[in-house]
Amino acid sequence: MHKLRTLIEGLDARIEGEQFTSSVSSVVQHSDRVTAGALFIARSGVRRDGAAFIDDAITKGAVAIVCTYTQ
Repeated sequence: MHKLRTLIEGLDARIEGEQFTSSVSSVVQHSDRVTAGALFIARSGVRRDGAAFIDDAITKGAVAIVCTYTQ
């Protein structure tokens, strides 16, 4: 397992919440593959936007979400 801090080190990323030191068991892009401890990557696809599945990923146990942030 890796710590979230290690996985995102060097990225231009903004951290929200207290999960910065959480352990990450897997990295997935599909909410159906999320298990407890997963890092869910919610990216825009051709047919769907992964952001629409963030709530599902959290319900399934994702410890962190990577997504595009716009102001």
